[in-house]
Amino acid sequence: MNTSLQSIVAQLLDSGNLVLKDSSKYVSGNYIWQSFDHPSDTLLAGMKFGWDLRMGLDRHMTSWKSTEDPSTGDFTYGVDLRGIIPQFIVHKGHAKYYRTGPWNRIQFSGVQMTPNLIFTPKFVDNSWEVYYTFKAFNESTIMRLELNSYGNVQRAYANIDAMGGGSGCLLWFVDLLDVRKLSEYANINCCVFWFACQESRSGFESQSSRNLSFL
Repeated sequence: MNTSLQSIVAQLLDSGNLVLKDSSKYVSGNYIWQSFDHPSDTLLAGMKFGWDLRMGLDRHMTSWKSTEDPSTGDFTYGVDLRGIIPQFIVHKGHAKYYRTGPWNRIQFSGVQMTPNLIFTPKFVDNSWEVYYTFKAFNESTIMRLELNSYGNVQRAYANIDAMGGGSGCLLWFVDLLDVRKLSEYANINCCVFWFACQESRSGFESQSSRNLSFL
């Protein structure tokens, strides 16, 4: 790399991506390093979750030790390429803890992808990249996907104007959590969707039907 150290600058983009770039070159997206390639426990809208096969880059998530301790936890979540068809797998150490089932070009066999008015999911599978990403329909909506310290994959969103009467929501897989604390400090209408899934000898099955409630 011929870039001079004096020309390297750090910039926090509106997307939440922290990038290092050459200030002498004005090429959008041409970054020396970017935080979006290293998700930690969180995936934001626009981030790629999965593989850049050309670079051998695996963008996977790693849980925190606890909600108060950001050191490396017990769980990882990533795109598994070892089968014929990719699938998402949560590992606890080296053991499989949760899986979505393989991608069938429409959805993952173990997870029903229901259309919604909040975000648009996208899965790309070609000879260069295999990744999942999403984007919000409304630019004023902030979204995040999180692998928490219990190994649960959660999706949460909030309207930027939540304090002024906007809305917030938590969507997640596996355990049902008490999210009433989300509205203790602000007047936020919160809707909850939960999916509890487990693997069985016969394949992937749901432990309960989908539930919708308002808190």
